[in-house]
Amino acid sequence: MMYEIYLDKAAIKDLSKLSIEKRKHIRNQLNKCKKNPYRFFVRLTGRKDFRLRVEDQRVFADIYQHVIHVTAVKNRRNAYD
Repeated sequence: MMYEIYLDKAAIKDLSKLSIEKRKHIRNQLNKCKKNPYRFFVRLTGRKDFRLRVEDQRVFADIYQHVIHVTAVKNRRNAYD
């Protein structure tokens, strides 16, 4: 079964700050994750959310009941602050 992808308002705001090429690349990576997100996402140590690496960006999401809920998209330099 395919997972659905939902973007939080903060994630939409983060994506709007990126170039069109980076947005397209992130979207393509998220679409690959629809079949099996646990293959691409890694659970963060000591936290409930997951992380996906896309070049120099980090996509943070919660995964539950066939839903990938993207909460933030940050540059790797300040992603974990």
